[in-house]
Formats: sequence, C-alpha cells, structure tokens
Amino acid sequence: MRYKDAPTDINRIARELGSTYVLDGSVRRSNNRVRIAVQLVEVSDHGHLWADSYDRELSDILDLQAEVAKAVTAQTSVRVSAGAVERLSHVRPVVPEAYEAYLRGRLLWNQRSANSIMRAAGLFERAISIDPNYAPAHAGLVDCYAVLSATTMGAASPAEIIPKAKAAGEGP
Repeated sequence: MRYKDAPTDINRIARELGSTYVLDGSVRRSNNRVRIAVQLVEVSDHGHLWADSYDRELSDILDLQAEVAKAVTAQTSVRVSAGAVERLSHVRPVVPEAYEAYLRGRLLWNQRSANSIMRAAGLFERAISIDPNYAPAHAGLVDCYAVLSATTMGAASPAEIIPKAKAAGEGP
C-alpha cells in the first residue's frame, strides 16, 4: 500500500522489496459491481507475463478476491497449502453495505489520528449492526480500541477501552 499513490517505478519497487516480479492491479466500483484488474510484470524487461480482469457483484467480493488469489498463484511458482486452498474455496457472501462501511473505517483507521480512529470505530460499529457476523468489522473495532487506549492517543484510558475491545473481539 505504501506504493499506492507514488509514481510507479517498478524497478525501484522491486529493488526495495527484493523481487523479480511485481503484481500490479486496480479495483474499480460502479454501483453494486466491482472489477479487479491485475497484471504480473517481470521487472528485468517490464514484460507482462499475465494479465486478467474480473467482474462481480459487490456481494460476491470475497469470492472474487479468492478467484484472483488462485489465478495469481497459478501464474507464479508460489506453493499454496491445502488448508489455504480450502479456506479460499469456502467464503461467505458479504453484505455490500457492511463491506463498504468496513472499507471506509479502514481508510480512516489508517490515518491514525484520534479523531479519525473514533470515526473509524463508528463505521466498524455500523458494519457490525448491518452484519453482526462480519468478522473483519469486529477486528477493526478491536484495532480502534487498542489504538485509542494507547497513551500517545490519549482518547481514553486503557481501563475504559480494554473491556470494550475484548467484547468487540468476542463478537456476537
């Protein structure tokens, strides 16, 4: 993600990551549809080894992510454990509104100010109210509580926040 808004220089990125290949991609959304476009590039000659795009309804986003992960794995020499393949093949549908609230919460959480973390917590709570079993939203809420309890944030005392974090982590 640190390269997301930087000018793309795959030679520099590959050098910093110690990589021979770079996987580049984009995600676009239109209403309730999402498209992921990915390409695998060999750094030495900037040759495109593989590229594809995937379109789905937003409610199928986890299936889409799993399909892209499988395709990328098939195009590389990466070995995936049987357990990982099993997990990728069984994903539950996502409620688009919960997923969107979660993503907006993560965006705010990554800003790391007390105000943005508190706003992120509200979005994670909204995602949980839409889909009480949506584990990433529970994890996001725990992350918010953990950061808010840090003395550098000073937004709340650990004694006040830790019980809330524990309850959020335990889920419904």
